Formats: sequence, C-alpha cells, structure tokens
Amino acid sequence: MTETPDHLLIASLQQQLRNAGIEPLGLKKREGDQDLPITNDKPVAHDLVIEDLMARKAVGIQRYGQGLQPFNGRDTLRDIYEEILDSAAYFRALLMMRDAVDADIRDVLTDALGADVAAKVSGLLSDHLVSKQAPEEAA
Repeated sequence: MTETPDHLLIASLQQQLRNAGIEPLGLKKREGDQDLPITNDKPVAHDLVIEDLMARKAVGIQRYGQGLQPFNGRDTLRDIYEEILDSAAYFRALLMMRDAVDADIRDVLTDALGADVAAKVSGLLSDHLVSKQAPEEAA
C-alpha cells in the first residue's frame, strides 16, 4: 500500500471541514485576499527549493572549496545584481520562446480553422494559461 503524503491527508481533512461549512483552524482569508490555495498531489515548492539550495551549496563547495559566507572578500551586492541581470535575461528568453510558440500555434490554427476561429481559440488558450489550475481541477 502506498503512503499518502502528510500534506495530502491534511488537505483532505481541511476540504472535508470546508464542505461541512467549517473553516479549518489556522487558515484565514482576509477581505481582498485570493481564494485559499487548492491542494493537489504536486510536490511542495518549499521542499523543492530546499533541495535546490542544498544542490547549489554542493556546487559552491566543489567549485570554491566552501559554501557561501559573508565577509568572503567579494562584493556580495555586485554578485546579487549580476545574478538578477542573468535572471532577467532568462525570463526575457522564456517570454520570447512562449511568444514564438503562441505564434506557431496561431498559424497552425489559422491554416486549419480560419483566422476568426483561430483568434478565439488562441484567446481561450492564453486565458487558460494565465489562470491555469491543476489539470484535475480544470475538468
């Protein structure tokens, strides 16, 4: 028998309480807040970030012989700024890739369905990607 991860068990209990009209303790929604997150079977992002940090620490130790420490003789502010610039370039490249794929999809739809239908379908796809839910929830 496969064990159910703790966060899924907790989420199931919280959903059962909500279905009964009871807001689970500790969960608060203030006026103007988004809806509380919908729990799913995807990994917890914090856990993945911790794994990534540990992997990056290992790379630093392999590359520099130590983990990142303050007062290490480097200009940390400059290092951060340069990393942010690199991140911005990666984001821009992703935007360009997404736009190219969107354009390719529109071209295929236009060829297959005509311009009017292609524009509607493309708009629906864009709306879906912006407000994408887990596949199980979208159905």
